[in-house]
This record gives sequence, C-alpha cells and structure tokens, in this order.
Amino acid sequence: MNNFDSHLKRCAKEDDYTVPESVSKQIDDTLASLPDNSNCRRRRVVKQILSVAACLLLVFLVVLPNCSPAYAQALENIPVISSIIEVVTIRNYTYSDDNYTLDIDVPHVTGQNGDAESYINKDIDEMTKLISDCFYKDIELTEGKGHGTVHVDYEVVTNTDKWFTLKLRVYEVYGSGNTYYKYYHIDKNKGCIVELSDLAVDDSFYSKLKAEVQRQMKVEMNEDKDIQYWLEDDPFGVYYLEPGENGNFYWNDDGDLVIVFNKYDAAPGFMGTPEFTVKKSVLGNSLVPEYR
Repeated sequence: MNNFDSHLKRCAKEDDYTVPESVSKQIDDTLASLPDNSNCRRRRVVKQILSVAACLLLVFLVVLPNCSPAYAQALENIPVISSIIEVVTIRNYTYSDDNYTLDIDVPHVTGQNGDAESYINKDIDEMTKLISDCFYKDIELTEGKGHGTVHVDYEVVTNTDKWFTLKLRVYEVYGSGNTYYKYYHIDKNKGCIVELSDLAVDDSFYSKLKAEVQRQMKVEMNEDKDIQYWLEDDPFGVYYLEPGENGNFYWNDDGDLVIVFNKYDAAPGFMGTPEFTVKKSVLGNSLVPEYR
C-alpha cells in the first residue's frame, strides 16, 4: 500500500470528509470566466471544463467513498451492470393441422450471472425440446388421427437490482388437459439460482409453510362448499410441501412468499393452479436471514 492509500485509509477512520471550499471556488471561477466564441478559446474552455469534471469524478468516486462510509454505502446501493438481466425469445416451435396444434416460445436469459443463466437456459432448452418431441410422438403413434394442443410461453415476474424470477407456463391437452409452471429464480447479490429449499433454515420452515397453506385451504373450503383441496385426512394422501421439496414460489410486491401449485398437485383438476400467500412473519426464524 502506497502513502496515498495509507492516507485515505486513515482519513476514512478519523475524519468526516467535506468538499473543500477551494474546490467549490475553482468551479465557480471557471464557470464565471467563460470566454468569447473564438474557436481557439472555445477549445481551451472545453479543456478547462473537462479538467473540472475529472476533478469532480475523482472527488465523488475516489475520495468521498474512501473518506465517508455513508457515501460508500450509497454508491453500493446503486444498481450496476451485473444486475441487468434480459429475456428474449430465441426459438419458436410451431405446428398446426386439423387435429394438432403446437406453439412453443423458448426464452433465453442473458446477463452477468453466467452459471445461473446457463443453468436456466439449458433446463428450458431440454424441457421445451422434450415437450415438442412428445407432441410429435403422439402424432406418430396415432398416425395423425388423435388430437392434441400444446402451448408454452413465459413471463418475467420479477427483475429488480436484487432479484430475478422467470415463469414458464405449459398447457397441454391430449384427451384431458393439464397446466403446469416452472419458476426460475436468481439472487443477483449472490449470482446464483435459488430454490424453495434454499429459503429454509431447517425442516421447521416446511412445517410452518404447510400449516399456513392448509389453514388457508380450510378457510376457503368452509366458505365455499364447491372448493376442494387435499388435506391430511384425504384417502389419497398429501404429497406437497414436504421437507426438502423444491416447489414453485415467487415473492409478491409486498415481499411475501407465494406458493404456486400445479394442476393436480394439491387439489382435483377443476381447482386449476391455486396460489397461497404466506407472510414472512408467519415463517419467522425458519426463513434464512437474508430473505426475512
């Protein structure tokens, strides 16, 4: 570390830094002495202004961050390039005849979170190709005399400076219909994929989550006799929100956790794809600290 670095470190520890009056005076004097319109003088003015701008950049980006912890923290909170994620459609599978229809939009995620985005893109590519292959396999097996509809699209649910969520929607009809989702999440602060199990401190997370979701289910069923969910006393059993499970979720605008069930996951097919909002206060210390 050189003498200047040592001085900045000592300054950060000992002093509350303010911009010197001499710097402010130099800026004011430069602006007040702007010359006439001659090209030669105009070039000198540009050089003077650029010099002042460079000094200001030095003050704001080097001196102040080193001498003022509060200022440095403010700079850290400004979104940077690494927080930018874009999603584009790179491929579209289509097919249509009198009996079959296929329409698949394949998204591609780009940004500065390399491994996380590569994981999402690879998983989506494999999933959409499998869905397409199954579609054409059904046509082959029925010799084109069956019926089928497949539609896949996507939605960017969240894209802030700290968090990214992409939702893939799949709708399939082969005799009966099915709808399911796949949610992908990137914690931009860590640059990594986040799944439901990553939110849990321990199994108590799932216990609290399941208890709250089933409490809401019972309320809905008591209010409307046509509503039906699979609870603990169901003869078919309950196979959702078990410890370690990585089901679908997203954070809503209030910062609370929303659990999303695919069709048939937690209820008969006529219930569709129900969602349940669970407040962070309900999960308490069972939620890992960085997401509380």
